[in-house]
Amino acid sequence: MRPKQILYVLTGGKSHRAACQLGVSLFALRRVEPDSVVTLSCDRSASELLERDFAGVLDNIDLVLQPETFHTSSIESSRELKILSLQYLSGDFVYLDNDTLPVMPFYEELATSVDQIGLAKDHNHEFPLQTGVPQQVWDRYEALGWDTKPRKYFNAGLGFYRDGTLRQQLSSRWFDLWNESVRRMKIYNDQHCLNAAIVELDLGVTELPSCFNAMATVHPRHAIGARVYHYFAGNRLSLDGTLFEYLISYFDEHRAVDWETLDRAISIEHPWMPPYWPKRFMKAGRPYLALKHWLINRLPARSII
Repeated sequence: MRPKQILYVLTGGKSHRAACQLGVSLFALRRVEPDSVVTLSCDRSASELLERDFAGVLDNIDLVLQPETFHTSSIESSRELKILSLQYLSGDFVYLDNDTLPVMPFYEELATSVDQIGLAKDHNHEFPLQTGVPQQVWDRYEALGWDTKPRKYFNAGLGFYRDGTLRQQLSSRWFDLWNESVRRMKIYNDQHCLNAAIVELDLGVTELPSCFNAMATVHPRHAIGARVYHYFAGNRLSLDGTLFEYLISYFDEHRAVDWETLDRAISIEHPWMPPYWPKRFMKAGRPYLALKHWLINRLPARSII
């Protein structure tokens, strides 16, 4: 039986918040996939940060790698490690961004359903339910002079990658395109480069259901049946007042996950993003919760959970 290999990336000695996000994601992973083998690819400063302030996080990581990077800033080196991991890591693996939250088992279904590469389509504030290529991505392709026309636009925050030649080819071309994007436009995002590489190489990507990359920050409907939440902490919306922000702050203070709150939110498929108006529960397809919160909101000092 092949190991359930999971990869995270962390860079920068000042990445305290990112380390808290990693801790929440990792602890949640250990509960739903207890036999997974976790690899962390990081730079020296991030490793020292974990050793100094997050010993419990390190205790839950099976292997720490510190590959040499060409870029010096933490944001650039994090993208570099993420992309090149497809080359230097052996065996099949699932890559998880630090701002993911596994809440249900997921690995076996991915391992049995994905041929070579499995990704979920991107949901964003331009395409919250339906999917498409955001206008800013088209603008980037035009500015870079890339004749790239993705039929599907995939999210790079979670992916299943089968070991083999195709993965090596994708990593190499993805890295080249990303370097060009950084050099010419100072854009450090890697997702538009991933999709461009997929188009250029004409790769057959297995499309994962959105429940494996559930973006509840975009639309509450994605909370329904979620296996892995992805709240993309770098998005333009503030996470203030969200359950995601609460879990990060709780971990920062206690170095633990508030399982009671998390379990309760999962059990009612809570929309996760305020304001917790009844209409948001209606959008999520939960009319009984809409009624419940309509009643709760008429009473003082009641918890949203």
